Amino acid sequence: MAQRSEERIATTPVLIGVTGMGNLRKLRTTGLVLDASNHGLRIVVKELIPVGSLLRLYIEGSKMTGEVRHCQKRTGGYAIGMEILVGASELARLLENAEQPVSAKSGRSS
Repeated sequence: MAQRSEERIATTPVLIGVTGMGNLRKLRTTGLVLDASNHGLRIVVKELIPVGSLLRLYIEGSKMTGEVRHCQKRTGGYAIGMEILVGASELARLLENAEQPVSAKSGRSS
């Protein structure tokens, strides 16, 4: 098993928008962020999403593009591990503010 190069940060679950790219361009769903690192996320979605798929994520008013690195069945859906390919600086900014509760719609602290 490969060692993680970055520490995972548990986050308050945040609802995000997920859209597919390429062969999955018709995919429109939501997900729940479970934890994050500076370059990746673990989210739960209802649909099985193949490893290697590219997804666009909408989080806290920011847009990111990532690749599915793993997908595992779990109660209530699938846990997917994402490597953020575009928007990692936005993810880092969001993680800096992770201690503050954030509204999924407005991106403002509550």
